[in-house]
Amino acid sequence: MERQVQEESSFPKYTLEKYNVNVKVIRYIPVLILFAISSLDVLSILSHPTRSTSVIDLLKLAFLIPLLSGLSAFIGFLALHEEDFALQRRSQSKDYKVIFQITSRGFNVDAVRRSVESVKYWARKYLKDYEIWLVTEPDALIDYIDGVKVIKVPSDFRTNNNTKFKARALEYARLLRKPYARDDVWVYFMDEESVVGEDTILGIIDFIENDRGEIGQGLIVYSNLYGKNLLASLADSVRSSGDVSLYYFQIMAGFVSWMHGSHVLIRSDIEASIGWDFGTTWGEDSLFGLEAQRRGYRIRWLKGRLYEQSPFTIRDFLKQRRRWVFHSLDVLRRKTSVKVKANYFYSLLVWASGLLNLLIAILSIQSKALFPFNNSLILLTTPIIASWISGYLVGLYLNTQPLGLPLRKLALYSVVALIGGSLLEGIAVWYAILSAVRMQDIGFEVIKK
Repeated sequence: MERQVQEESSFPKYTLEKYNVNVKVIRYIPVLILFAISSLDVLSILSHPTRSTSVIDLLKLAFLIPLLSGLSAFIGFLALHEEDFALQRRSQSKDYKVIFQITSRGFNVDAVRRSVESVKYWARKYLKDYEIWLVTEPDALIDYIDGVKVIKVPSDFRTNNNTKFKARALEYARLLRKPYARDDVWVYFMDEESVVGEDTILGIIDFIENDRGEIGQGLIVYSNLYGKNLLASLADSVRSSGDVSLYYFQIMAGFVSWMHGSHVLIRSDIEASIGWDFGTTWGEDSLFGLEAQRRGYRIRWLKGRLYEQSPFTIRDFLKQRRRWVFHSLDVLRRKTSVKVKANYFYSLLVWASGLLNLLIAILSIQSKALFPFNNSLILLTTPIIASWISGYLVGLYLNTQPLGLPLRKLALYSVVALIGGSLLEGIAVWYAILSAVRMQDIGFEVIKK
């Protein structure tokens, strides 16, 4: 008996009116924070001109590790323009096909249903030629969804490089798409918990019909089921702010180190030429992006948002971050360019230094030496601290903006995000690093959402 997913209207309907991103807020928050910290820095230098160097001062040199990352993020914030979020209601006016591909293990039926129904609801309003593909495994709890091509990867399917995990499913779907390997077919990638909004569809149309590029990546927010695990939701603030800061800067610079696995639009013939057969990997999406850029393709800004959700448990949060760390370590041992290795090594170093810097900051507060610094190096820490605080506050704004939370709650969330989110993120990376000796045994962990 077929297990059919019934149509339900349980997904959140994100209209274009809810896509009311205030770019001035995104830009002003970092500027105001930078001004406030700079003022404290100047006062500190003037009031402690001859203070002797302490052990804590020397420890605070670790604050300088994220300098390049912080400056890049800050430039990204300031470079945002209203046009990057401007969308209007318009229907498909050219001849092309969009394939919405949802890749899922197939166990979370409710999440898949929300994802599928959001696409069906919004896509039919604006697109005249589209398909929905659900790519899953043989033991999935879903066999049939009306209007969806359900693809179960055969258990005996093997790739040339013996690719496993999610990349194996992506490669199987790519091979099925050979007849669609043309420049008038686009694939929009989603995860099982992804929900599209009206702005998502309009962003896809904008990207294709304005010839913005061959690969698009944009903003993902984690508004769905917000607060199911409040600490995880608040910690994920930096993921959304990263899209409009560091990764926006990288898009401008012409090299994106991490390509998303969802809210990514790829022209089908490019996907066909590169494929997903990367062998054992924990980050097939980023490997695809690195290879695409090596071949001369650029990742461009994709307007609109994709709406997702944070892990429901701290355990799953840690597993998710561990998978990302494993991907970084895997890239470092692959045959890649010096630029790629340096970028991944530095990003991992910055991530790992977060917990150390948080502990140093706590010691500095206890010794009343947070701001005093014996020399002008304190000024170099200013953009780092400003980008760190801005990352959580801007991300909190982006993730809660569709929800309309009261200001009092946002103020409380801001404090918890800065302290609790930073601590959780710092613990997560070291949890992953210490588990790295077992990365082959641990494999690719699918978290529950």
